[in-house]
Amino acid sequence: MSFKDLLQDSELARIDAQHTAADGATTDAMGTLAGQIAALRQEVARQNVALTVLTQMLIERGGVDASQLKARFDQGMSRAAAEASLFTCPRCKQRVDKRRTQITASGTLCDDCYRAVMLEG
Repeated sequence: MSFKDLLQDSELARIDAQHTAADGATTDAMGTLAGQIAALRQEVARQNVALTVLTQMLIERGGVDASQLKARFDQGMSRAAAEASLFTCPRCKQRVDKRRTQITASGTLCDDCYRAVMLEG
């Protein structure tokens, strides 16, 4: 085997080692992400059980009517959904529907600020 072949083989081995390390890092990151997702699922399940138990206790003790509780819950969910669809523009500080925004190289802006930036040139 020539010196050139040995160099090529060692270079290939080095590249292969780098790829193996990168694959290992990716696998580790995916494992960590999967672990985080599993932990979040467990937390959501625990919160669901706690909420269910507390709700049942309130209803059983006569502290609240089930239909009133459902109505309040629905109102709260509607407010949360509406709030989640809003965006605060970093330029004008106005809260707008996320559908009324533009993504720019320097970040997201509301449509009005985007137009103003475009006019400024």
